[in-house]
Amino acid sequence: MQVRRPSLALRRLRHKFPRRVDQDRARAKAGGYWHFKDIDFTPDGTPLPAADPADFVTQLKLMIAALPASSGASDDVRSYDLVWILYLVGDAHQPLHAAARYTLQIPDGDAGGNAESVIPASGSSMALHAYWDAIFGGYSSP
Repeated sequence: MQVRRPSLALRRLRHKFPRRVDQDRARAKAGGYWHFKDIDFTPDGTPLPAADPADFVTQLKLMIAALPASSGASDDVRSYDLVWILYLVGDAHQPLHAAARYTLQIPDGDAGGNAESVIPASGSSMALHAYWDAIFGGYSSP
């Protein structure tokens, strides 16, 4: 099963690839999101879901295969895939994109840490995923 492109709205690419980004959004709604490769676990015996056939690894292989000029892919597809490769490789290093915890309290999973809240030194509650992303200043702007 080949699935291409997740639903994440890449505003910088939208002006060049508007139809492709819309197609990606529709695919993601229909079949899940694949910018991670989770190892599912449960500390309390909660049933785990079946593995999604499309994930970070399957999609990265498709994108890498499209990069060489000899692949037959258009320059638009090759540049689009290159941007996604850079994004995905960086995102794969986020620990919450590598594991999913299922418990009796969160039987649908922790959603990459988005279903868990933490209270950092600032004193305001935030999703664990957002906290991790912000640790290294990833979303700060001057």
